[in-house]
Amino acid sequence: MTVPKVTGKTAAAANQTLVNSGLNIKIEGSKYYHEGESVTVVSQSPAAGEVVPYGTVITVNFGYYEDRDTD
Repeated sequence: MTVPKVTGKTAAAANQTLVNSGLNIKIEGSKYYHEGESVTVVSQSPAAGEVVPYGTVITVNFGYYEDRDTD
């Protein structure tokens, strides 16, 4: 099966896309990935378009793109 592109998607959207494609997800990166649309997938491995077996784990890295008050 071909790995779908999930870069630019939220955690929920990336998870749904991968699961619906018969793939699994491993989340790495921002600890704020669950906080909504400000945190999106910035990279994935294997890359979109690669052909992999059913059930392959796709590692996604998230980035947080808004200024965050860390105090």
